[in-house]
Amino acid sequence: MLCGIAGWVNFPGGCAAAAATQKLGLVDSPVTVRMPGGALRIDLEEEGHVFLTGPVEYVFEGEIASFP
Repeated sequence: MLCGIAGWVNFPGGCAAAAATQKLGLVDSPVTVRMPGGALRIDLEEEGHVFLTGPVEYVFEGEIASFP
């Protein structure tokens, strides 16, 4: 089952949508979520564990300023 989610890399949103649609009985695991950043495979276990599999790529680099 395919589920469309808006956003470049909205992993929490994709997992939440997959879990909600499975809970409603609309899909079975695994669920493929297609987003602009690529397709994600989301495996939902009965115990409540969620496993996310998909492509990754380096996006940016930065630094966090230290606090006194």
